[in-house]
Amino acid sequence: MKKFSDLIKNNITKLKAKAFSMIELSFVILIIGILVAGVLSFNTIVKKFRIQTAQTITMSSPVQGIKDSVLWLESSLDKSFKSSESSDTSSLSVWYDARENANKNNATQTNSANYPTYSNSISSVQAVKFDGTNGYFTVDGSVLNNTDYTIFVLEQRASEKSDNYFIGDSSSANESTNNKNLVLGYSADDTVKHSQSSSNSYTSSVTSYLSSQGKPRIFTFVHDKNSGKKTYINGLLAATSNNTSHLSGVTTLNIGKSYEGQLGEVIIFARALTTEERQSVEDYLGKKWISKILRTGGSSSGSGSSSGSCVNGVVSDSGCLPSCNVTAAIGITKATVASGTGSLTCNTAENFTGSLAYSCSNGVFAYTGDSNCSCGAGYVLSNSTCVISSCTGGVESTTTISGVTYKVHTFATSGSLSCPSTRTGDVLIVAGGGGGGGYHSGGGGGAGGVIQQTGISISSSTSITVGNGGAGGSAHSSTHSNRGSNGQNSSFGSLIAIGGGGGGGGGASSQCGLTGLTGGSGGGGARTNNASGCRAPINGGAGTSGQGNAGGSSPTSLYGGGGGGGAGAAGAIGSISGSAAIGGAGGIGIQSSISGTASYYAGGGASGSDNSNTVINGGAGGGGNSSSGSGGAGTANTGGGGAGGGGQGSTGGAGGSGIVIVRYVR
Repeated sequence: MKKFSDLIKNNITKLKAKAFSMIELSFVILIIGILVAGVLSFNTIVKKFRIQTAQTITMSSPVQGIKDSVLWLESSLDKSFKSSESSDTSSLSVWYDARENANKNNATQTNSANYPTYSNSISSVQAVKFDGTNGYFTVDGSVLNNTDYTIFVLEQRASEKSDNYFIGDSSSANESTNNKNLVLGYSADDTVKHSQSSSNSYTSSVTSYLSSQGKPRIFTFVHDKNSGKKTYINGLLAATSNNTSHLSGVTTLNIGKSYEGQLGEVIIFARALTTEERQSVEDYLGKKWISKILRTGGSSSGSGSSSGSCVNGVVSDSGCLPSCNVTAAIGITKATVASGTGSLTCNTAENFTGSLAYSCSNGVFAYTGDSNCSCGAGYVLSNSTCVISSCTGGVESTTTISGVTYKVHTFATSGSLSCPSTRTGDVLIVAGGGGGGGYHSGGGGGAGGVIQQTGISISSSTSITVGNGGAGGSAHSSTHSNRGSNGQNSSFGSLIAIGGGGGGGGGASSQCGLTGLTGGSGGGGARTNNASGCRAPINGGAGTSGQGNAGGSSPTSLYGGGGGGGAGAAGAIGSISGSAAIGGAGGIGIQSSISGTASYYAGGGASGSDNSNTVINGGAGGGGNSSSGSGGAGTANTGGGGAGGGGQGSTGGAGGSGIVIVRYVR
C-alpha cells in the first residue's frame, strides 16, 4: 500500500503536467482533502492505540504483586487524575497513587501557582509536565526513614539545565545534613546524582541532553543497608556507593520541584528488591514507554555493547560508551567524558571563562582546539590560577603576609586608582601634619588624622588626595603669624582624614601664648609669658574622634609649650627646669603593616625649649624634634607634626605630608 504522502505527491505532479477544467480541479482537491483527513485520522487511531496498549500493560504489570510498595504514580490510567483535569495542558492538583491499597500516598499540590500540567508527551502517552520553576507535587516521605528502598522513575527531560532533579530539592535546608533529604536526578547535563544529602552522595554519567533529547529513560535507585547504593539506567548498572546509612527525619518528598521535563511513572518500595523483582519492573517500564532496556537479556534490549555494568563508562541510549580520561588543562576540573565530540566548560567558580572542544575515541582523549582556558574579565593567569588583574596608580608593589600575596599601591602625592573591576581591600589614609608654633617655645604641630579600614569595596576608579603638611609659625612676635598652620586633608574616595592642628605660637613680653589648633590630632599650646593676664594654662587643640588625639598644654607662665597630639597618644605637657622652659614631647603615632613592613605614622611634633639645648623628641611616626633653636619639620609622607620653635626668634617646623596606601589580595 502506497503512503498517503506519495499519493498526494503523484496527484500534484499530474496537476503540473496538464491543464484541468474546473470540475476536474475540484475533484482532485476533494481527493487530496480525503487523503489528508485519512492521515489525521490514522494518527489519532495510532495515538489511541498507544494509550490503550499502555493501559493494558499497566493493568498486568508486576508492581501490584511485589510486596512493600509505598507509592505508585503512573499517568496512563484514567483513575490517575481527576476527570476534570485529564486533558492536554490542564493544571493538575493531584496525582493519585495507583496501588490497590487503602493506605494511599497521593501526590498533591494545594497552591494553584505551583500546579504541574497534564501532557501527551512521552511516546504518545499522557504524562505529567514540570516547568523546572514552579510546578511540583509533594508526597509523604516518612515511609523511607530507617529502611532500605528501591525507587523507579520513568522520565523524559526537556533541558540540559543543572540541578534538574525529579525527586527532592537541593535547595532544602536539610541538604546540608547527612541523610535528611533525598535528591534524585540530573546534577549537570551529563551527570546523574543519587543523594541522601551532604557527603552521602554519588553520581553516574550519561550522554548529554542534545544527543538524547526526546527519549525516555528508566532510572532505578537502590539503597541496601548491607551492600550500599546502586543506580541503574535502563537496566544497566551505572554507579555504586558503599554508604549504607538510612534516611532519617524525612517528612515530605518533592516530586518535580526543580525538574524541567515529563514524568510518566514513579514507583517506590520500602526495601531493596531482588534482582528478579527489579528487572521485572524495569522490563515492564521499558515495554510500556518504549524505552530500550540495555542490560543483556532485557525484554527490549538493544544492540549497544553491554555487560550489565557501566560503572566506569557513560550510559548512552544504546549501551555503555567507553569513557576517556580528560587530559589535564588549566581551568578544567572534569575527570572523564563519554565517547564522541563535545566541549568542556571552563571552571567559572575559579574565574575562568569559555570552553574547550574535545574528541573521545576508543578511550583516547584529545583537545581539538585550545588546550587551556582563559581568565575572565578582570583576572590574569598566575601559576595556573586566575588572580585579580592589577589596578593602576601610585607606586605599585607586592608583599606576602602569612602566605597571602597582596598588591600594594602607595600614593605619596594625589592621584587616582583605576581598577578593571570592583574588588575588596584595605586602606590607610594619613593627612598632612600641622606646623609647629614659632617664636618662643611654640607648641608642637598635631599629627595628621589617620583612617584605617579593612574589607572595603574598591571601585573601578577612585580619586585620591594626599594632603601637604602645614607651614611652621614665623619667628615674629605677632600672635597671628607665629602660630603653625593646619595640615591639609587626605582622602580616598569619600573617606577623609583631617589635617593636623597647628601648634600655638609663643607670646612676647606683652602677649600671651596661643592655644593649639584642632585637627586630626590637635596642636600643642605655646609657652606664655609672665605678664599680667597671661599666667593661665594655654591648652592644646582637640583631635578628631577616631583619627587622633589632643595636643599638650603649657600649664602656666614660663613653662614650656605642649607637644602636638599623635594618632596613638596625646601630646605631653610642657615643664620648667630652673629658669628654662622645657617643651613637651609629641604624642606617639600608630603602627601599620599595610605595606608589608611595620611602620609608624602620624606622630605629634615636639614643643621647643626656651634657653635650653635639651632635645625634645617628636612622636614616633614622623613628629619633628625640637630644642632651643628652630623646630624640626615633620617627616614627609608620614603625617608627622612639625616641632615648635625654641627660643625667641625661632621658627616652627613644617608638618610632614600625608600618605595613602591601598592593598588587596592579588
